Amino acid sequence: MQRTAQLALRITLIYTVFGLLWITLSDRVLNSLINDPDLLASAQLIKGWGFIGLTALLLYFLSVRALTTYQQAFESDPLTKLLRHDRFKLLLSQQLQHLSPDQSYVLVYFDIDHFSEINKTVGHDKADIIIQRLAKHLRSRFAIEALLARLAVDQFAVASVADHGEQKVEQVYERIMSILQQLSIESGCELKATYGVALAPQDAKHAKGLMWSASEALRLGKQRNRTQINFFNPDLSAQQMQAIKLSRDLRFALENEQLTLAYQPQFNMHKQVTGVEVLVRWHHPEEGPISPALFVPLAEHYGLIDKLTSFVIRQSYSELTPFLGRQLSRVSVNTSAAEINNAALIDKLEHVVSSLPDYSQYLQLEVTETAALENLEFARSQMVRLGRLGLRFSLDDFGTGYSSLSMIKELPLHELKIDRSFISSMLNEHGARTIVESVINIAKGYKLVVVAEGVEHEEEFALLASLGCSEVQGYLLAKPMPIDALQQLLT
Repeated sequence: MQRTAQLALRITLIYTVFGLLWITLSDRVLNSLINDPDLLASAQLIKGWGFIGLTALLLYFLSVRALTTYQQAFESDPLTKLLRHDRFKLLLSQQLQHLSPDQSYVLVYFDIDHFSEINKTVGHDKADIIIQRLAKHLRSRFAIEALLARLAVDQFAVASVADHGEQKVEQVYERIMSILQQLSIESGCELKATYGVALAPQDAKHAKGLMWSASEALRLGKQRNRTQINFFNPDLSAQQMQAIKLSRDLRFALENEQLTLAYQPQFNMHKQVTGVEVLVRWHHPEEGPISPALFVPLAEHYGLIDKLTSFVIRQSYSELTPFLGRQLSRVSVNTSAAEINNAALIDKLEHVVSSLPDYSQYLQLEVTETAALENLEFARSQMVRLGRLGLRFSLDDFGTGYSSLSMIKELPLHELKIDRSFISSMLNEHGARTIVESVINIAKGYKLVVVAEGVEHEEEFALLASLGCSEVQGYLLAKPMPIDALQQLLT
């Protein structure tokens, strides 16, 4: 919008200056050359028509230039001069329409691996130069035989007619590899890419479908086979479509509060309830019960995790308020790696907790080792920030990660939860028992509460009591239960 206004202002200024100069200078010239009033009037009339003709011609050239500039900006990426998405799609559609029955069409998407890290390392200016050089090499190596586009910051597309599809893909791959190797030497940065490939008419006959197929192949490749060629796979695509459908259903369920909560009580060694862990349940109207192991990652992937956490906190507050500070001193809610490592999501979490100020003193967030390990310093800063609201923190699945001891030292923790895999094997395996005993002693040294998960047998409970464990949870004492059953247990 700003660029359009600038072009319009430029045309107006040029027209105004030209008009003022024409009127001022032409009047002086005519007055100096013609003394006859009638002849002067005729000359003024001719001058007026001349002014209209010249300004119309001037406006034509200025408009053509402005519109050409605007069209170029709309159709091509300003940094690389490669095609933008919409123009690329239009030209791709035209080429597919003229594809003969004995021809195939190859569309290759490639994405520079870890380009955001390169951007941080070398700076935006140098990163832009790398992108510009990449585009220049692409134009040079593929000449006019292919459509070239920049679809995102570090994502590009190469599309070309091919008599032998997979052979053409290999040629495109080798050229791009060669370009990236050359740029790696020039820039001093190791540049590699992941490739997604779709073929027409096998994968799709139209531009929109072909572009989606290539994008899907690239997405799956980034998850599984970085730096390799990944062909579109209809079977995997069907799985992805199912995931998309489930994510939409999950969004609807969250918006309409169709999820429910279950609570697993936690007990001290006198078998008195001290707190609960909140678990979320989803009963799909068509698919039946959906495991949290399935829908929580979906929520993370499709940007719903903040809504899910908000629902759990608000709903648990609504259901547990009568018991807070009386039968319950702690309410534990799981948080995901996507949240604890994202400042924007922490902002939303802080907003939810701040809206329930009398809940924060009972609320405890459970953080897994793997989530905290993604960026330990950042996780610590966010936990300190939330701790100012009164929140406490538990390190979940303790002992399954790689840097557990350092995390106890670095993070502002109040509780450790020993993973059930150690609890279930400690009666028969000396190593597991030693680990459990060591964790309990370490936690005592840091004045942390220790909760043993998955306690299912009296022998396990007795051993944990003898080792000095603080609390337990598991099927021995109580299974996860709805709020009505919890109310009966507590009262």
